[in-house]
Amino acid sequence: MVILIETGLRSVDCLRLPFDPVTTDEAGAPYLRFVNHKASKEAVIPISDRVLQQIRRQQDHLRERYDTAPRFLLPAIRKNPDGQRALSWSTLNRRLQRWLTDGDVRDAAGQPVKITAHQFRHTVGTRMINNAVPLDIVQRMLDHGSPEMTARYATIKDQKLRREWERFQQRVDIRGELIPLPEGPVMS
Repeated sequence: MVILIETGLRSVDCLRLPFDPVTTDEAGAPYLRFVNHKASKEAVIPISDRVLQQIRRQQDHLRERYDTAPRFLLPAIRKNPDGQRALSWSTLNRRLQRWLTDGDVRDAAGQPVKITAHQFRHTVGTRMINNAVPLDIVQRMLDHGSPEMTARYATIKDQKLRREWERFQQRVDIRGELIPLPEGPVMS
């Protein structure tokens, strides 16, 4: 889940990650190498040390489980003695739902949360836009084929802009209490 949560990778591309999907740049910074199934091309995106550590833990686990390194980083669990079959999309979603249930994750109304793996992708894109990452960089990170696809995330930024502007309009004193603004004519 960490890979999906932090990278916004499409779940199908995540499930098809090779056993060793990590590459580094000249400075040693880690990147995730994967095949974008929609564009049928290889792509590379930066990853955090947290994602890198999770990948290394998974690789260690698989080395203990299999005699030789399996084909995929996330191999199917059953009927897969040599690790040559990837984990299925349905298994990924069942695990996600179990993870949410085990963690007793709830929404603001106290109801159990229902999340799909693809929603992590939207979250990454939205957070990047809301943190002023340029659209062309978000497009590259999410490996979108067009800027129009990435621009869909910009509508969220407009909503955030409104919320932040409204928050800015509120004046507070040194105790954090709201100071009412005077109404009536601006100048008398």
